Amino acid sequence: MNRKLIKQGGTGLTVYVPKKWVDRLKLKPGDEVSIKEDGNKLILNPESILKEKTIKLDATKLNEDSLRIAISLLYWQGYNKIEITNKKKFSFTGINKIVDSFIGMVITEQTDHKVIVQNTIKENSEDLDKIINKLFITVKYMFSYLLDNFSKNLETDSEILELRNSILKQSNYCQKLIFVNNFGREKTYEYDILVLMLKKISGSLFYLTKNKLPLKKTKNYLKKAFFWFESLHSNLLKKDYHSSLEIYELLNKEKLRLYQEQNDNVILGAMVEHMFSLSLRIISILI
Repeated sequence: MNRKLIKQGGTGLTVYVPKKWVDRLKLKPGDEVSIKEDGNKLILNPESILKEKTIKLDATKLNEDSLRIAISLLYWQGYNKIEITNKKKFSFTGINKIVDSFIGMVITEQTDHKVIVQNTIKENSEDLDKIINKLFITVKYMFSYLLDNFSKNLETDSEILELRNSILKQSNYCQKLIFVNNFGREKTYEYDILVLMLKKISGSLFYLTKNKLPLKKTKNYLKKAFFWFESLHSNLLKKDYHSSLEIYELLNKEKLRLYQEQNDNVILGAMVEHMFSLSLRIISILI
């Protein structure tokens, strides 16, 4: 979008902010925004709008999983303060466990029937590429750890649990930054689904430790899946659209093969589905 600069005072210039931006970002006279200089570009940064988004949430009819999802959605939408009420008594352990999975959010007030959760950090959209890369690296480490320790009983392994929790935390924060900052502009949706698929792939790896599957066959399949995942990460970093397309086609064939063979390994099948979707998102971002 092109805007004309308007002369203001002696040598100053102002720029008109379109109404649709004002409405979408809920801007009003007196709000402060930052303007960053990037080479020959001036970037109006919506993350620096100094206002607090607050909302109330009635959790009376929500179980723990539903409450986690509700808080996730509000967190991603950029609410800095969430007041949660409940006609029943809160489980202190349960609510603290949920809040702890969101970077920057802390409980600032807690009674039997009310909890106030607030954001304590200033988000920086410049961190997004680094966080997405870190998510890939953490999932890759999860693959490696599983392959190195596959013959062991990993059902209660603390390392796997820590990796899973770390990915959940990082991905929640990443999705929040994507939504709040409209990261990727017209490809915001693609970035959001990419992060979601990384979360789901880590979930598949986590649940593999909870199921008794044929050892040798499963480990060999994991090696293949790890190769596909590493290739996708490498292609994204190198912005290699054509190689990403090759992996996409390979995953599509694998998905159809599993379906035709009616493979009963639901977890590995789900992981291939998630990786297929991940490859599609990467292609869409690079195209």
